[in-house]
Amino acid sequence: MREITAACADRYNGIVSRMLHRVEGLEVHPGSEPDSLSLNVNAGRRANFEVLSIPVLSQEKADELVRVWQDSAHSASRRSRLIATRYLSSATRELLRENGISWIEERFTSPNHRVAV
Repeated sequence: MREITAACADRYNGIVSRMLHRVEGLEVHPGSEPDSLSLNVNAGRRANFEVLSIPVLSQEKADELVRVWQDSAHSASRRSRLIATRYLSSATRELLRENGISWIEERFTSPNHRVAV
C-alpha cells in the first residue's frame, strides 16, 4: 500500500513541478520530504513547501483546513503549504490569501499566489 501511495504522490508532485516550471524566474527543486518541494524566485531565498494534492477544495473544506493548521501552529513549527488543486472559487482564493496559504490551480499555467515564509 505504501508503494502505491508513494507512486501517486510522485506522479502528482511531477505534475505540480511541471506547472511551476512554466513560471519565468521560478526555480523548482525536490524537497527533503516525499510530498515537498522548494522554490526560489529570481535566484532569491529558497522557500520549502509541503505539497498537498486536493483536487476539489470547497470554501468550507478550506476554512476547516485553515482552522486545523492555525490550531496546530501553536504546538509545532510553522510549515508553509502549497495546495495543488484543479480550480478554486474566488471566495476560497481570498480565504487562502488572507491566511497566507499558497496554491496553484491546474487551470492556470502559473501559481496564483505564493507565500515564502
